[in-house]
Parts: sequence; structure tokens; C-alpha cells
Amino acid sequence: MKTLSNITHKYYINEDCVFYRNPVQAAYFVFRGAKLVDLFVNDKLLFTFVFRKEDHERLKHEWRLREH
Repeated sequence: MKTLSNITHKYYINEDCVFYRNPVQAAYFVFRGAKLVDLFVNDKLLFTFVFRKEDHERLKHEWRLREH
């Protein structure tokens, strides 16, 4: 399924992306160089951050190992 990004105003394929609701994790990903593909509010009034799966694969291990 294609979705029009609120951020880039370009279409992206949902299956190529990962969706996060954790704002701290999203901020960490952006800080480490991931590009935010989209940002939207869901039906529970929570922000959903969208990243490409490539960025998720690159950063998920770092996220798990970070100091709390």
C-alpha cells in the first residue's frame, strides 16, 4: 500500500517501512542519521513515526545496547 507522506509529500510503500510510537526511540534514530519518512497521529492521538526498514536494521541493535 502506498501512503502520501505528511513530511516529504512523496509516496512511500508501507511494507518498506517501520512504524514507531516511542518518541525517544524515534529521536534516537534521527540523531543517529535515520531519515523520518512520515509522521502522523493515530486514532488514539499518539504520534506515529515512520522510518525505512534499512534505517531500522542499521540502528535497532544500537538502540537495544544504549545506556539508559
